[in-house]
Amino acid sequence: MAITLEDLKKVRPYQLKALQHIHDTCEKHGLKYTLWAGTALGAVRHKGFIPWDADVDVALLRPDFEKLKEVFLEQNGKGTGFFFESQENTPDNYVKFHPILKVDGTYFATDATKNINVHHGIYIDIFPIDIEPCNNFKKFLLKRITILKFLAGIRNTNFKKIQFSNFYPSKVKQGVGNLLRFVLKMVPDKMFYLIYNMFLKLASMENGEYFVSLATGYSYKKGRFKKEIFNSFEDVVFENHKFSLMKNYDLYLSELYGDYMKVPNQDDPICRSHLLERFELKLID
Repeated sequence: MAITLEDLKKVRPYQLKALQHIHDTCEKHGLKYTLWAGTALGAVRHKGFIPWDADVDVALLRPDFEKLKEVFLEQNGKGTGFFFESQENTPDNYVKFHPILKVDGTYFATDATKNINVHHGIYIDIFPIDIEPCNNFKKFLLKRITILKFLAGIRNTNFKKIQFSNFYPSKVKQGVGNLLRFVLKMVPDKMFYLIYNMFLKLASMENGEYFVSLATGYSYKKGRFKKEIFNSFEDVVFENHKFSLMKNYDLYLSELYGDYMKVPNQDDPICRSHLLERFELKLID
């Protein structure tokens, strides 16, 4: 069934719980993070969640991201109420290029993930932000990562079962998608991540003038931002909590969304595309 706005209201307390855990952990270990993408937009425009957006995103610059990942991996299985899922602890069934913090005692799965042997809790995406190198060859490698992610996404999508009407409106496109998926299934998951990490390490050894967010669903161009966006951070009110946001959010949101304070009609395809079309939700606690 399709998720509704009422369903999302049931999910929100658990997302806030996970967001608070990320905030508290970063505060404890001196790490800087920022609300990201639609969550940053929600903080500025709605002072909380965008009503129709099912995702919650945070991001950290690569050094702090790696430290946070180390802390969360160490915490797994120690009664925190959360599970940190990444390539390191879910190598055979991992379907994303970034780690996810999931809430224990919940089940939130789509057709794309429900048959995969992973933790299916309500989750928050945690994205690394990398430096774009000046070297053109290394920049070329970084741009190939977005193609790699696209192919990995096709590999892990069953187009017959998932009603992505906004993205694959015709049977022909679904057929092409499944044909590509059949071919890509011959490539092991581990190969995608091996190439991803190899390109990332080669490309990130040099300082540059821009940051790039490679693990998100954006194109390379849309995920490329000026460094001054991340010079400093501030606390903002989000659902009556305080979380961290880059101070220069106006430049970031303007580059990403244009006139970001304009609220779209909820029947707009942009809004519908952020609602999961098929999902299962169970609150086990």
